[in-house]
Amino acid sequence: MRFFFDCQCRLNDPLVESYMSLWSASFGALPTGNASHKQAAWDRPGIAAIKDELMTIRADPRQKAVLLAVMAPHFGDWLSALPIASCGLRMDDESVRVAVALRLGLGVCVPHSCSCGAAVDAWGQHAFVYKHALGRTQRHHALNNIVARSFASAGIPVSKKTSGVYRDSIKRPDGITLVPWQSGRAVAWDVTIATTLADSYLPASFALAASAAEATATRKEAKYADMPALFSFQPIAVETMGPLTFCASWGAGSLSKLMTSDRQPFFFRDFRSQCNDLTQSSYTTAFPRVQISGHPWISF
Repeated sequence: MRFFFDCQCRLNDPLVESYMSLWSASFGALPTGNASHKQAAWDRPGIAAIKDELMTIRADPRQKAVLLAVMAPHFGDWLSALPIASCGLRMDDESVRVAVALRLGLGVCVPHSCSCGAAVDAWGQHAFVYKHALGRTQRHHALNNIVARSFASAGIPVSKKTSGVYRDSIKRPDGITLVPWQSGRAVAWDVTIATTLADSYLPASFALAASAAEATATRKEAKYADMPALFSFQPIAVETMGPLTFCASWGAGSLSKLMTSDRQPFFFRDFRSQCNDLTQSSYTTAFPRVQISGHPWISF
């Protein structure tokens, strides 16, 4: 759009005037000043109009929940993650296929029966809520490691899965800092993953983005409400479809600020990439296993 202002075309160019009139009729007042030289200022009203139209024509709760999730902050950060295999950031073709299909509302498999006997729909939804899915524990540990490394990169010593936080309880947060974080208290955190499109979360997910993560974080706060005064508890909740949330008192993104400036851009990319990659491991759990020459194989 800067072309219209910097070119040596005629002042009363009919093509320019026609475009300006059309844009003004659709979106209101024209951008002025420095904003008029920025493409984003011209694109943003059109993008907002398309978003509103999509939300209006999407009647299915699942479709609305998916659309809200993909509009959430940091949703697309995983696409910018460097595919470094040694850091666990290289997603294989199947992981990418499942991640993209879920976000486009497409089917990921043929409807079938899970090895546990439950019905699996075309979106493989049962695999993401199945308690015995192989990738659930692995995904949790991978995300917790990213949080711990973020503290470590800021020079803050931490301990993961430390026992003894509670004297008479088996409850253990995912990690704690070994030095005070705020107001003389150390931080205890707990990472949890919520399934955006689970039946229990869907009524809230199609009304407001990150609702599933917020609900999960609230339950974690209630669970650790009796934590000793030495610690300040901070839940970190992430959804399988993208949105993530931190405790309101901590502030979304403040964990990222822990890190050195050269590390900050990679935190959300790593977090989302790991979650997407390991979510695919949970998804394959729902496929039935067949016995071939005495060896179990996952059938496709």
